[in-house]
Amino acid sequence: MAVNDIFHATVVWEYISTGQEITTNLHYRQTVFGSFLSDSAQCENMATLLFNVVKTGYMDTVANSAFRLMRIESYIVNKPTFFGVSTNSPATGAWVAEMTPFQTAPMLHKTTGLRGASYRGRNYLLPVSEDQQDAGQIASAVLTAVNTFANNLLVYTTPAGDEYSLTIYSPTKSDPATGVFLDNIVTDIVTRSFVKSQRRRGL
Repeated sequence: MAVNDIFHATVVWEYISTGQEITTNLHYRQTVFGSFLSDSAQCENMATLLFNVVKTGYMDTVANSAFRLMRIESYIVNKPTFFGVSTNSPATGAWVAEMTPFQTAPMLHKTTGLRGASYRGRNYLLPVSEDQQDAGQIASAVLTAVNTFANNLLVYTTPAGDEYSLTIYSPTKSDPATGVFLDNIVTDIVTRSFVKSQRRRGL
């Protein structure tokens, strides 16, 4: 493990009624080194702490009770033999209500301050509940909560002092001289006020 290692983190949710798993992928660069763990232990540690960020900021506030946060899986992209899984217990969404169609969900829009498709990204969250939206527009209080959660994803720090920054990473981009993977730290992340179509998430 080292400063500037890039971690691939997969957030794994479960649609409780069918047991189907839904995933969201994030990338983080370790920007501050504070602990003395092995690579695999570091993967487990960052996944466990990221689980807490998702649980507290999303599952406990606005996520529908039809879903459960199961685990977060993590590995170092330039050392993929080292991986870890969060050790937390699964967490069920706190919002009890009918949800919107499975193919629509809030979208997190990530930017880096640089122009071009390689310097921005997006992630879908889970479908909102019917009473969290009106005609496809997310209710103001819910939007505020989701944006607060999104901002907490930008940078998080472990108790040992390790710091991880959300980044845009592409496996096709590396420094030809060193082979080091290139990435760009996310500087802004926002949720659009309208739910978006996510065609590959239909049940």
